[in-house]
Amino acid sequence: MALLNWTELGDHCYRQVAQYDMKWEQDLAIEYFHIAAARFGGPVARIMKPKSLIMGIPNTNQLFRKYLTIHNSAGKLTGKVLWDYSKELVKMGWTTDEALVVVYKNGDVDIYNMHGEKIAFPPPLFGNPPSKGKEIVDCEVFENMLIVLTQDNAFYYVRNLPNCLSFKPELIGLLSIRGSPTCFKAIPSAHSYSGNLDILCGHPDGGLVLLQEMKEVKGFSKIPFTNEEINRVEEISLSATGEFLAILLEGGVVVKLNSNFSKFLGRTDSEMVERARQVVWCGNEAVCLIFNEFVGILGPDNTKASMDIDHIKEGVFCNSELDGMRVFTTEKCEFWEKVDPSLQMTLSIGSFSPPALLLVAYEAYIENSASSGESIRNLQNNDTLQEAVDQLLESASAEFDVDTQEKLLKAAAFGKTFLPPGTFDSNKLVNMVKHLKVLNNLRREYVARPITYHQLKYMRSNGEMLIKRLLDSHHHYLALQISKFWKLRQEHIFVHWACAKLTDQAFSDKEMCELICSKLNLCKSVSYTDIARKALDSGRKDLAIDLLENEPAISRKVPLLLHMGEYDMALDKAIDSSDPDLIYLVIMKIHEQDKAARDDPDFVPGATGSIEKVLSKNVAREMLLSYARQIDEDLLKQAFRYLKRPQEAGHFAIEKAYKYNDLRRRLELLSTARDLYANYDRDPLYAVAAKEQLALIEKQKLLIKKTGDRSLVDLSVCDTIGRLLKQDQETEAEKLAKQFQISEKKMWYLKLKIKASQGDWPGVEALSKSKKNPPIGFRPFANIAVQRNQNQYAEQFILRVPEVDYQLNMLQYIGSYMKAAEVAVKNKLFDSLPEIAQKSNDRAVMEFVDSQLVGK
Repeated sequence: MALLNWTELGDHCYRQVAQYDMKWEQDLAIEYFHIAAARFGGPVARIMKPKSLIMGIPNTNQLFRKYLTIHNSAGKLTGKVLWDYSKELVKMGWTTDEALVVVYKNGDVDIYNMHGEKIAFPPPLFGNPPSKGKEIVDCEVFENMLIVLTQDNAFYYVRNLPNCLSFKPELIGLLSIRGSPTCFKAIPSAHSYSGNLDILCGHPDGGLVLLQEMKEVKGFSKIPFTNEEINRVEEISLSATGEFLAILLEGGVVVKLNSNFSKFLGRTDSEMVERARQVVWCGNEAVCLIFNEFVGILGPDNTKASMDIDHIKEGVFCNSELDGMRVFTTEKCEFWEKVDPSLQMTLSIGSFSPPALLLVAYEAYIENSASSGESIRNLQNNDTLQEAVDQLLESASAEFDVDTQEKLLKAAAFGKTFLPPGTFDSNKLVNMVKHLKVLNNLRREYVARPITYHQLKYMRSNGEMLIKRLLDSHHHYLALQISKFWKLRQEHIFVHWACAKLTDQAFSDKEMCELICSKLNLCKSVSYTDIARKALDSGRKDLAIDLLENEPAISRKVPLLLHMGEYDMALDKAIDSSDPDLIYLVIMKIHEQDKAARDDPDFVPGATGSIEKVLSKNVAREMLLSYARQIDEDLLKQAFRYLKRPQEAGHFAIEKAYKYNDLRRRLELLSTARDLYANYDRDPLYAVAAKEQLALIEKQKLLIKKTGDRSLVDLSVCDTIGRLLKQDQETEAEKLAKQFQISEKKMWYLKLKIKASQGDWPGVEALSKSKKNPPIGFRPFANIAVQRNQNQYAEQFILRVPEVDYQLNMLQYIGSYMKAAEVAVKNKLFDSLPEIAQKSNDRAVMEFVDSQLVGK
């Protein structure tokens, strides 16, 4: 309740709240270290400055330079990284997700978690060695982004650290100034002048330069909204929320602005001759100038105050928070903040505010004093009792001391009992107790995350930020209890615990699997795949396989089995799932493995056995054949060979052959097909057909050389003969017909068709007379003449057809009614004559018919 650590600043007070006695691994003055701290009470990283000399301690300069160390807020070591001083450090900082980003002058970047484990392996930003002018001279880790300034005054950024897919830096813009900026600060798009990422720089000759992501550059020679010239800028500080800027000018002048330059918040002359080591916002209202022995606090309306730094050894480091700042010395960690108004009116000496009076009434009640009742009645009469209860709850939320919290909460509960029923929501008191219980557990030294009530509300409103931070710190039990307290999902906590537990080599694979499964059985749904993947990364493959047996989702199980090289097991699981996509995924991976093995000079067919395993499964067999048809001819051949399907293999070879225009390649494939068909005893037709096709192509090649007609390619035997006949190569046509046993009838048909197509009707007539009885008879001659309207030739061919009915019908069809009548008379078919006469409508035919009927 003492106010000795309160400092007045205008109408408000600021205070120093001691958090922890630091437990640094080496109790050296932090003056000798580069330090970076994460927000929300997060971890602290430090590395000794390369030029630091510590006198009087043997081997200190060698021993303490070996490692970059990571600590919690109480200084307890959580991670250690072996340091390479051959690379020059530019700066280090923590991302929003509490990943430590270490940047070197040559463009190398290392990213670690709070345990000192590398979590990303980015390549050098600008090549190795870096391109000319691309050495890094300054940088800032801003939110989850890295911003670097190169030697040629170009600004670049890499977004989404540490999970970005590409670490290729993107150009923000280039400064056209002499010399390097004195300092720079990134401004988030939500509060920037342009609405995009802005970079505010100090010009070496004085003034400010605003570089916008859209590549525009603006200069400010005067303080916005004033006529005062901007001297050389020594440092720029951004508030934790990103809303406000503090600019330290040469001479100790501090200018405060909105980050988007929309409002001038004030100018304060700090009257400090010595340059400040840091300029840090303490919340959103005060700017702190950090010196060796004290901190100058600059508040609104030119208010100023000074607070001493309690330390024995040199050095201090401050880190801005949403509602204050953390202060680290060699000995202590403190939290500096503006005293909450409710706490100030409650605990200030001599305060007669409602919460102070209620607190006094409660203390009197505890002491059985009659004045308690009088105080309560006064509050009731003034209608301020409910206000007093609310203010006490708010005071308790702002207090760090547990005993004081308890007293304030009990006073609020005491006052609540005197309120009319229904006027106060008791859940407010219950929820406050819950939140303070969480806060007090987080502030305990073994956790050492000293956040405030406002920070807790912010972390809870941003997803499950607090739970994630606790998991990253391996405080699984506390994370689980808070999740139960807040009724949050808990499965991912068990998974994270299991992944962290895998590194414990004291358990055998079997024991570890039983331990993990016994814990995870408490969860309704949990992914064992993530744990198995972590086990695999830890070199415990057998454990990973055992864990996967508990994974209910096959779609998550199969990809990891493939990654482990357990193809047979993955195939069985995919078939059990009846998911064609999973089966095809396994087939694809097995094919890739088999193909890689086949590229090995020492490859022995069937050595892997994976393809054969797929082919032995009914479900997967046809899917593999379908896949192989589209992807890999050799794989298909291998499958057909294993399945003893020479006919299907031959079919595929034929299909493949006719996709090539190159005759040589086609002949090779046809020869393959012929050999495959030869192994199929049940149906010799395919082998014979392939053999004849090969012979035909060889013959066509010879004919092409002789005739020069390349159109002979891809023709059938009959079409080839037809083409030769058209070219008057009758001898060659006869040879070809004899070679491929083309029948005499077929040859006559071909000759007839070719001569008719060429309009050689005398040749057709000659062909019909070349034999007394053509092998094909005269009907084809007649039909083709009728089709081509050659009635003169058609009539004579019709008359040579022995079938009388055919003669009568066809003669009438071509209009030769007189000949039809003569044929009818000749064959004594007198019944047909009246019909012929009627169709002809020809007097001569009618008279002939009448004469024949009368004579009959």
